[in-house]
Amino acid sequence: RTLDEADIHAGNHSLLKAVATELQRLHRQTPPEASRGEPMLWRTMDKMVAAASLRPDLLPSGTPSMEDIKEEIVAAKTALQKHHPKIVCGHGDFKPSNVLEHNGAVMLIDFEIGGPNYRGFDWMKLFRTAGGYDEAHLRHFLQAYAACEPGNEQDLNALVVETTVFEPLTWLEAFTFFLALPQFKPETQSKWHELAEHRWQLYQQTKHKLFN
Repeated sequence: RTLDEADIHAGNHSLLKAVATELQRLHRQTPPEASRGEPMLWRTMDKMVAAASLRPDLLPSGTPSMEDIKEEIVAAKTALQKHHPKIVCGHGDFKPSNVLEHNGAVMLIDFEIGGPNYRGFDWMKLFRTAGGYDEAHLRHFLQAYAACEPGNEQDLNALVVETTVFEPLTWLEAFTFFLALPQFKPETQSKWHELAEHRWQLYQQTKHKLFN
C-alpha cells in the first residue's frame, strides 16, 4: 500500500524510522550524471513558470502576475542560500504517497524529478500539511535519519531548523505546478485554479520561516 498523510502523523515510530532509513540511503547516493547541475527544486519551478507564462490568460485571478511570481522565486532562492542547506541526491517529490509499505518494510517510488536537491526539502515535503504538523514526530524522524550516519554527529535542533525553512518552498513549488496544469488538463481548470490559489496563500502564511 502507499502511505498517506495520516500514516506520517500517527506517531508510528517504527514506520518513521523505516522511512528515514530508506530516504537516508537515497541521499547517500551520487546523483546521476544526466541530472547534475542546479538543485532540482529551482529547475522544476523554472519549467513550470515558463509553461504558465505561455498562457497568462489561464492564470487564476487570485494570484500575482507572472513577473511578480518570478521575482518572488528569485527572492526565495536568495533567502535560502543564506541558510546554506545541504544538497544530496534528492527525491524531489517525497510526499507520503510516494512511499510503499508492506509488513513494516518500505520502498520509495516515483523518482521522476530526482537528482541533486536539498535534503530539507525532502524532509519537509513528507511532513507538511495544510493544517500543520507535530514537531515531535518530525524530531523522531530526523533522529532516526541522523542515526543512519554513525560517527557524524548532527544537532537535532539544527536539523529541525533546516527542515522548517523549506515549508514555504514546498508550497511555492506546488503553486507553480498548479499554475501550469490548465494548459495540459483544461477540462478541470477551475480545480487547478483553486489549488494554485490555496498553495499561494499557504506560501504567504509560511514564508516568514524562510525569510526571517
